[in-house]
Amino acid sequence: MIIVVANRDRADPWRLNNFIGSLSTSFDKEHDELIIVDYGSESSTISSMIEAVQHSFIATSFVFVERSRVKKWCKPHALNIGFRRTNTSLDKQHDFVLFTDIDVIFGKDFLNVLKKYQNN
Repeated sequence: MIIVVANRDRADPWRLNNFIGSLSTSFDKEHDELIIVDYGSESSTISSMIEAVQHSFIATSFVFVERSRVKKWCKPHALNIGFRRTNTSLDKQHDFVLFTDIDVIFGKDFLNVLKKYQNN
């Protein structure tokens, strides 16, 4: 499963750690991938995101859109950027894409339940 999340200036350490922590209970590092699209955040936000993810075991790809290229926040555009990144990753193991928000705290077995439906 590929999980795509868009962010702009909201990935303070506690928010990102809570998000990643909730994923980690059912995240399969061999078969799952997290793509974080940062859509024009300040450099301090980007640094804290990278640091938080480096301390987790989750396989993560970052896509950074520079602030100078972005006039205003556009979540649909950010998610589309992430989805385009999945096109290079989609295969039999990654045929399901979940779009979410960095504020979401997943239930303990959430990803496992989705994977059951994916296989049906």
